[in-house]
Amino acid sequence: MEATTPAYPTRLSDAQWAILAVYFAADSPLGRPRKTNLRAVVEWRMLPSDFPPWQTVYGYFRRWRDNGTWQRIHRYLRALGTAYRKRPQSPSVAIVDTQSVPLGGLTHRARGFDGGKRVKGRKRHVLVDSMGLLLAVVVTAANIADRQGLPPLLRRLQFRRGWFRRLRLIWGDRAYWGHLLFEWVLEQFDCMLEVLERPRGHGFRVVPRRWVVERTLAWISQCRRLGQDYEKHPRTSETFIYLAMIQLMLKRLA
Repeated sequence: MEATTPAYPTRLSDAQWAILAVYFAADSPLGRPRKTNLRAVVEWRMLPSDFPPWQTVYGYFRRWRDNGTWQRIHRYLRALGTAYRKRPQSPSVAIVDTQSVPLGGLTHRARGFDGGKRVKGRKRHVLVDSMGLLLAVVVTAANIADRQGLPPLLRRLQFRRGWFRRLRLIWGDRAYWGHLLFEWVLEQFDCMLEVLERPRGHGFRVVPRRWVVERTLAWISQCRRLGQDYEKHPRTSETFIYLAMIQLMLKRLA
């Protein structure tokens, strides 16, 4: 009787790996020939004994983080998802929001206190399209105001390359109110920044359009590693958010 392979939470199906394999196929012309199975590397972190050493896996992760591989994969999968829904790859509207999360015990860089949410840690600034798919993310200390995080977040979109040339309207909550910010967004990116107010009245009410980005933040929080921020570098935190969305889109596509 043949032994069965354990179903680890990070295990990729053959169909899912077929979508990603092209991004990890090329060998570097420098150094020794690769002996590591890159599919096994991508399937970390719950690695059994027959997987590569974790130091090797982390080395590849860091390389792909720094050279933008994860972002390119995310952009490719998002393009597949929008094409499947018969929507343009470049959105015309986007929704922005933030999420403050506590830090793990050994993380000391880029930390602060969010007085509004009473959280000591970091803040995730995210921009999503009308389907809730991630467009950009920036991780800062939690004491950075939402308005302060919006400019670096929008710069991540790389408007000049044409990927977001149709974007003309950005929705946000009252934390983004400010005439100077409105004017800056319009001047720099030719976009309108519109604040959506909560409906008046008592009790919980769904805010039109804003619920989309709040749902995306809920998707991110469901990932075990993203329940808090355990990473030393904010850039690594951003990468794991992209990985969470990559996993979500892969499940939908394959």
